[in-house]
Amino acid sequence: MIRSIYGIAFRFFKTNRFISISSVLSVTIAVCIILVMTMFVSNATQSYRDDIKELYGNMDMMVGFNLEQGRQIDLKFLDQITSIPGIEQSSPVLIDRLRIDLLQDDVYTVGAESDDLVKSKYDFTESISGNEAIINAGLAEALNITVGQSLKVESRDFIVKEILEDIKGLGPVSDILIIPRSTFKELKYTLTGVVNESTYILIKNQPRMDSYEIARWLRQIDETLRIDIIEEEPDIKANFQSLWIYITLLSLLVVFITALLIISNIQTYLYKYKQQFAIMRSMGAMTHDLFKIILIQCSIINLVGGTLGYIAAFIGFKYSQIWFEQLFNISVEALTFNYSLALIVLVLSVAILELFMLIPAYRGSRILPLQMMQSNEQADFSYSNMRRIFGRTVIFFGLFLLPFGKVLASADSQVLLILLGLLFLILGVFILFPFYLSPLLIRLLPLIQRLFGKVSFVAVKNVIPQVRRNTFVIFILSLTMMITVVGSTLMSTIQRNEANYIRGNYPTDIVITSRFNDPSLINYTDLKSAATKVEGVIGASTLSSYSSISLMHDGRYVSFTYSLADLKEMMKQDLLPNYDNNSNDNVYITQRFASKYDIREGDLLELGMYSNAMQEIISRGQVTVAGIVKKLPGSLGDMLIDWSNESYLWEFTVLDRMFINVSQPVEQVAGQLETLKGQFPGIQIDNYEQTMQASKQMFYQRWFLFIIVLVVMLVSVLMGVINTLVNNMHNKRKELAILRTLSVTRSGIIRVVLTQVILYISIGLLLGAVIGVLLTYSLMLIDPVGIYINYQAMGVLAVTVTGVVVLVLWPYSIYIGRRSLPHELTQDG
Repeated sequence: MIRSIYGIAFRFFKTNRFISISSVLSVTIAVCIILVMTMFVSNATQSYRDDIKELYGNMDMMVGFNLEQGRQIDLKFLDQITSIPGIEQSSPVLIDRLRIDLLQDDVYTVGAESDDLVKSKYDFTESISGNEAIINAGLAEALNITVGQSLKVESRDFIVKEILEDIKGLGPVSDILIIPRSTFKELKYTLTGVVNESTYILIKNQPRMDSYEIARWLRQIDETLRIDIIEEEPDIKANFQSLWIYITLLSLLVVFITALLIISNIQTYLYKYKQQFAIMRSMGAMTHDLFKIILIQCSIINLVGGTLGYIAAFIGFKYSQIWFEQLFNISVEALTFNYSLALIVLVLSVAILELFMLIPAYRGSRILPLQMMQSNEQADFSYSNMRRIFGRTVIFFGLFLLPFGKVLASADSQVLLILLGLLFLILGVFILFPFYLSPLLIRLLPLIQRLFGKVSFVAVKNVIPQVRRNTFVIFILSLTMMITVVGSTLMSTIQRNEANYIRGNYPTDIVITSRFNDPSLINYTDLKSAATKVEGVIGASTLSSYSSISLMHDGRYVSFTYSLADLKEMMKQDLLPNYDNNSNDNVYITQRFASKYDIREGDLLELGMYSNAMQEIISRGQVTVAGIVKKLPGSLGDMLIDWSNESYLWEFTVLDRMFINVSQPVEQVAGQLETLKGQFPGIQIDNYEQTMQASKQMFYQRWFLFIIVLVVMLVSVLMGVINTLVNNMHNKRKELAILRTLSVTRSGIIRVVLTQVILYISIGLLLGAVIGVLLTYSLMLIDPVGIYINYQAMGVLAVTVTGVVVLVLWPYSIYIGRRSLPHELTQDG
């Protein structure tokens, strides 16, 4: 006979193994999800800071004057700026364009010191002085130059000290030349007669020094200074805002789903102990005795579950990265599992779960045994008008906050109000959903009976009175789908936007770009002729660099940009719409340009070009608008004119790009085109497939953390869903046994179990999909960009959840159907 409090507490685990294991597993899953989310926030924030450091180096600010201001930074002014308190390190840089003699073109040039600050900004490692230079790999290849060889810049010889690796991304790589600042200063003085110490000054703050405080000091020196604070850069601020919007939204969903997992899975434990406590209270047990038993049981469940959750989160973080690298065949930045932070979160989570379990248990132990039994058997919500009113009020408040946050709120509070509005909407839907679930199922009963038979009819009808238990399962599935919708849509939108941008840069599979700015170095007709002779090339069209031209509009000339192109060849390549007239006076313009000047297809336009000799715009005749397109292929200009119209061909017109269609594998044709570099040095050959592959690799490297966390979280939630459903069916063993006494066969029991399970899954996933899609579109109020819903991910989740749950519960339902009927009839959940 057990007489000690500890003995009674431990006896519970021995006699209720399934409930004990289920409770521990629910705590394990909940703690694992919370820890995974915490590590995601920690790693995402650090990864974002690392990305900023990679882009901007160690600097915190950049100070200088805009070019249009015409202001110069002299030595005295430079000393004033660098002597401001709070600056740990500064580095002046000169930025301009210098002419590379072999290219006959200007290249973006940086005049830099050799300190760590400027090296971190421009990613070079060698120190340079005198006539030493650093160039990027693409430029070195075009010039056929290696480290140690000579390079002539503005008729001055430089020795190449280092070659920087090109950053492959969304299009052709921009060239860069880095030379010592002192040498740059001498060259600019020789060319312009102006002494300029620096264009911008890179500044690194002292630790814990506020950039805004330094900016205030800088404004006192000169109010016209341009001050760029890195953390306030529009792109960085927008990206950081997007990151935290997503983290906040995902965290809220995780909190919801974790709470629902705990509630739904601990219900059985609460039911069991209340029943046993009612018996002990009727036998004379004191409240403080029952509280000790509760404390021991809850502590053991939470400590074991919390420890296993910590281990599961660690293993998930460690091995998910290995899986990701093997799956996508890329190397990613190592994830950091912050042990101390995880331990703090573990302690807090266990403490909250302990209170979550103790409070209702302690309250239950203080009431009379009969009241305890009555409350324990309440299987449904209290359908009070107050609950309905509260739910509708919450939804109304959420609908009010959305337009208010978008239209009336300040920029700083807009994001918070919109997120609160979305939170209230989700909460309101969840509060009101149980009121409409039962009526919905009642209306569907006749249809279910006609389609699936009497057994399925009975299975669904038995679910209707148990709304309180069943809605938790449905909400868990709904939140799982919502997380999938929001997460997959975010990634799909980013991938689709990047793909559209790349396709805009690559109208055809292969694009050849010319670095030369001298028409005598590369003749566009010669290059086109050579390219079309390459095996596998079935079409080639050329495009010039864009130049300025004027349109006669309302009695005066207005300036815009144009390019020369092979219009007929572009039509054959389907880059431009066809037109019937073969005149070389036909042109194509953009929709933006057409709407600005009210131009339509077929209109005659009078164009003029500026004459240096006559110092005025001279008419070059009229052209006919053959077509209006959204965007000109490969050009940022407003108009395309055919090369054959020599009226617009002038001495500075040079080849910019060539678009090539192929009939053979792209890589094979691109390899053969590489041989043209010997005949035409300075050309750069890029292909769409290679750029897309590089873009995908960059995407996965940038978003691998989110993908890993999403997968780990969904797997954990799926395990929680299975645990919840198994627990739910375990509680219905007596109900299923009664059906067996009413001549329901074992196969019928399987149908009952699977019907109820598939019903939960269908309602939960459908509700989550609808709310998730609406939630995603609502986020456009914060960031109004086009979104792409990933319906494939939604389908994969639905099939996966349904398949896994059926695979688990099918054998479990067979097991229940084979159990001893007298024994099952004594089970009370």
